[in-house]
Amino acid sequence: MRLAPSIPLALLLTACGAAPVAPPPPAVIPVAPAPAPAPVTEAPSAPATEPPAAPVSVVPVTPPPPPGPTRYPADAVRSPVTPAVVEALRAIAARGPALDARRFLKAGSSGTVNPHFLGCFAGREGPFHRVDLGEHAALEPTLAWFRPQRPGEPNVFSRWSKAAETSRTAAWALRGDPPPLRAELDALHPRFAVVEFGTNDMVMAMTPRAALFPFADRLGAVLDTLTGAGVVPVVTGVGPRAYVPATSLWLPTYDAVTRGLAEARQVPHLSLWQALRGLPGQGLGHDGMHANALKTGTIATPCVFTPEGLRFGYNARNLHTLATLDVLRRTVLDPAEPAPDAPPLPPLAGAGTPEDPWRVDALPMTHAGPAPAPAESTLRVYALALDAPTPLRALALTPVRARQPVTTLKISDAAGVEVVTKRRDPRVFEATLPAGAYTLRLEGGTGAELLVALACEAADPDCR
Repeated sequence: MRLAPSIPLALLLTACGAAPVAPPPPAVIPVAPAPAPAPVTEAPSAPATEPPAAPVSVVPVTPPPPPGPTRYPADAVRSPVTPAVVEALRAIAARGPALDARRFLKAGSSGTVNPHFLGCFAGREGPFHRVDLGEHAALEPTLAWFRPQRPGEPNVFSRWSKAAETSRTAAWALRGDPPPLRAELDALHPRFAVVEFGTNDMVMAMTPRAALFPFADRLGAVLDTLTGAGVVPVVTGVGPRAYVPATSLWLPTYDAVTRGLAEARQVPHLSLWQALRGLPGQGLGHDGMHANALKTGTIATPCVFTPEGLRFGYNARNLHTLATLDVLRRTVLDPAEPAPDAPPLPPLAGAGTPEDPWRVDALPMTHAGPAPAPAESTLRVYALALDAPTPLRALALTPVRARQPVTTLKISDAAGVEVVTKRRDPRVFEATLPAGAYTLRLEGGTGAELLVALACEAADPDCR
């Protein structure tokens, strides 16, 4: 949800059930811009007898500091590619200068293995490989860029990736000798990667809540492995599903977590939850789990981007994936290419201290503060105001593999009284809060944990 900075904060969260009781003071006092310099015109030549004019002293203007990391809107299908994001992506790419800029790897499970995902772009003959970009003809150069340039080169659109296999999880991609992710990196040496895990990870524990923390840790490790090697990843979130209602209630939470992990690293995020849930049948096939595709006769044609084609799951996913790769091709590889997007949200107001807490301006929200110096406190404080009773879920995601002290998430009301729930995990808060002002405190850990907060689905019993 995009919010205008000029709207009082009490109105900002009405749509999602969260808004301040009273608007906080602005975090930054606006400064009037300096007047534009007068246009310079060419002066007539001075007479030969006139002494030369004294040199003019020019005072350099210090450019304003960068606005900081870009916040990713919760309702966006594709995360914005802003100047800050482009700077981060180019810094990642600089770690692997010898990687092949015409290649990307695919890492994921059955949704990635399926030939309907990008395979129809391989450039071969036959109805399945029919490509109709419709109103998106500007993506044609990206198709040509990633297709093989010489005989014998791998076709990344149809390649059977070593890092993608049916029914697999993010943990699988990191295990083995060598791990599947490393094997594909060594085989392809790609500049980019498309990563999609989560569907199977959700059922790797007794409840989606119990599975969430290991999933976030392993997906973060996958992303860090890629970025550490100079590979720019696209994080693909979980899509809709039409079975196991109890699990489906957690899809917005998993979507928020994948977006938060991408935002913390300033790499692109593609929300299948946002892209597909509004399609007929949520863009799902008969099994209620995997995406469907437009058929021409009896043949699937998932690379047709006509209005009719984009009513189907794989067609929509292929368009959004190709569009993301197009932006990466242009901005990461060409240092003269400007970022296509402006920051859609202002920086989170506040400093994260008890005296000046970060102010939550919308739900869902994700935020990963910078890691403090060793001598600094790891305490992080947020202020939240609700104008109506809200079923709230808040999560403090601490990497499991770090073996660091577990972060404790505490929520107190305006009187400073801690809201006590029946939870067993100190990193989780789930309860319906009355309207009012609240303080969220993250204590312990590294101080750089990812905070995810959102209003639970109406039927979610965990947040009652």
